[in-house]
Amino acid sequence: MVREDRPPESRTLTVLRDLRGWDQHQLAAAAGLSEDTISAYERGKLVPSLKVLLRLAGVMGQPESMVHEVLLLATYPAKEQGRWVGPVHFSADQEREIWARSADIGRRTSGAQERWTVKAIVAATAAADRRLARQLWVALKAEASLAQAIVDHPEYQIWSIAELLCEESIRAAAHRPDRALELARAALLVASLAPGEEKWRQLVLGSAHGHVGNAQRVREEMDEAREQFQQCRELWEVGRGGDPVGILNEGRVFGLEASMCREEGRFTEALDLLARGVKVSNPTEKGYLLVSQSKVREEMEDYEGAIASLRAADPLIGVKRSRLFWTLRFDLLVNLCNLERFAEVQDALPEVKGLTIALENALDLIRFRWLEGRIEAGTGCLERAVATLSVARADFLTHQLPYDAALVTMDLAAVLLDLGRLAQVKALALQMAPIFKSRDVHANAKKALTLFQEAALAEAATIDLVRKVARYLRRARRVAHLKFVSAEDSAILQ
Repeated sequence: MVREDRPPESRTLTVLRDLRGWDQHQLAAAAGLSEDTISAYERGKLVPSLKVLLRLAGVMGQPESMVHEVLLLATYPAKEQGRWVGPVHFSADQEREIWARSADIGRRTSGAQERWTVKAIVAATAAADRRLARQLWVALKAEASLAQAIVDHPEYQIWSIAELLCEESIRAAAHRPDRALELARAALLVASLAPGEEKWRQLVLGSAHGHVGNAQRVREEMDEAREQFQQCRELWEVGRGGDPVGILNEGRVFGLEASMCREEGRFTEALDLLARGVKVSNPTEKGYLLVSQSKVREEMEDYEGAIASLRAADPLIGVKRSRLFWTLRFDLLVNLCNLERFAEVQDALPEVKGLTIALENALDLIRFRWLEGRIEAGTGCLERAVATLSVARADFLTHQLPYDAALVTMDLAAVLLDLGRLAQVKALALQMAPIFKSRDVHANAKKALTLFQEAALAEAATIDLVRKVARYLRRARRVAHLKFVSAEDSAILQ
């Protein structure tokens, strides 16, 4: 095991938190303390008393007996071991240590106690490896070539670096798809070089393949992404049993593939993968998967189901100022809008506005403005809706997001038609050239938009047509084979 010089109380708090699956942000928020205080406790800068440990464990839903058992385990000096090679393997010294600690607790004959001891030791060791990865990442991310640095420096060839690179790939995916792919491929390289027992290595490799697939999905390289997810599934099957205490995030693997299924319109398959992921996930990951589940249900136009998924996820997301929490609250308002429950939307709007401003993300601010415009239209503030939606539309075009611009155009056209302003609808139709030129809007969507444009130019567009085109665009955004049949029978999708 990795040597620990911290006080046993500090080590105990780290193990308890890791076993719960929380990070320091979540524990601090739940306990009403600052993250700096939790960090100081775990680093040993402040030594938490037994009373503090019991209180924090209670916040995490852990019994008093668990605190005493982990504290007793932590009082033993950790032996210096070689590099950890996975949670299945223990050296002879580690095996003796496990039995000795179990015996001292007075339950040597208890298989449950032995399993608990193994889990505690593995959790502490995995936490130490993850801390080491974060330290190494400071130097690794500054390298001109991640791949070359990984090959040249064996200290980077550990499972926790592969895991960290996967997490960084997900963070980069929304704004830097090329960087996301570079990071995921670096994770795959690390996983191929890292030591470990064979089943454990297959799981680490499989996870890396899944993240490569996710990056390729974001880059719209769907054939390549499917191949990566296939390899991911095969490797996880081969490695089944290689991570008996759940160090690796299997739920995330299911969630990433579900995102690809959602984008391809395979909603039933996506929901199945998410349900499987929820079963094997810690509370934090379960919250993420339930938010993903809500997005699938929203695209299926099951808005009540989407709201139920979001409400189930809410208590599981510990960091109340994270982007995931913003996504949850924002999507809840969107689905309430879809059901025209505007009174509930207005009650929650100030909180979401504050979260949006705090995150300082330009695209999130535009999306919030779009939502405000929809709410204004739904509550009869039509003049304000025209102004708000017009700004959102222009901003989406400035940021080269033509599909979003097309959807806002439909919302804006509906308001203008409601006001009887056919000339302005006609002018709006004449401003659609950037949308038609974009490669991001597929051919079938352009055909639907052309029907709207032709009707608008002839001053024959109706609110019913606009709403049907908008509904089609929402459903067909990621499913290019869906067709908008005709203006007369536009609700039919093939």
